[in-house]
Amino acid sequence: MKQPAKKSKQPSKSSVINTAELVAFESNPITVIIKGWEWLFTYNRKPAIVLLVLSVITGFSQFNPFGRPPESSPPAAAEAVVFDARMALLILAVVLVAFFILVLLTTLFNGILGYISWKTSRQETTTFSEAIKVVMAKFWIIAGVYVRTFLKILGGLLLLIVPGIRAILRYQLVLFPVFEEDLKGAAALERSKELADNHLMEILGVTAAASLIPFVSLPLQTGGEAVLFRQLKDLHSSGAPGLKTHWLNYALLIVTAVLTAVIVVAFLAVSSAAL
Repeated sequence: MKQPAKKSKQPSKSSVINTAELVAFESNPITVIIKGWEWLFTYNRKPAIVLLVLSVITGFSQFNPFGRPPESSPPAAAEAVVFDARMALLILAVVLVAFFILVLLTTLFNGILGYISWKTSRQETTTFSEAIKVVMAKFWIIAGVYVRTFLKILGGLLLLIVPGIRAILRYQLVLFPVFEEDLKGAAALERSKELADNHLMEILGVTAAASLIPFVSLPLQTGGEAVLFRQLKDLHSSGAPGLKTHWLNYALLIVTAVLTAVIVVAFLAVSSAAL
């Protein structure tokens, strides 16, 4: 008599959760930015050195212990300064043109950083010339994504402060879907929101950790976002549940909030003293 086949106690492939991405996912923001630094200098050493130099220059420009505040000049004698309509229009035109140029340069610079970070996340090498070429080809797509992101953030800040902050974190990695999946406009924002869902604290932790370390913040941020995006995408593709958020992310939130409050209070004190 034929014996019935025994059921295997091994779970079927469809029921097994792929935990490879879970093991690789790192929630500690310090570990993420250190790993990002290693990735950046391993796969894109020349761009990393340029970013490091820019970061050092920016850091020194923020610290000027030997500088003296400009002395306030005594009020000039009462003398009427007359601006005609043509002068006012000329000044307005110059301001608008300067603002437009600044927006274009900022979009180009952020696009280049985003492309370098994306290539680093794929552990691939790139150059500034390649990054500029790709960003220029996608320039208006990137600009449109930034306009939509700005409106989302502005809307959140006008409603309540917290939704605006959530929007900033939610769309921090918005350029990655533009380069990775060739998405545009609302689709890129939706993809960024999808990947960041339930991981806003990790994004905040990486951003805060990189920002709080002077002179090297730019390469740390660029490399950290590369690692963070790859982790979030792999985790989302696996369908596995996320790991517990590391406590350092909450600690950095508190530190950032305290430093922001101190800066605001100091600014208000200086402003009131100057009056």
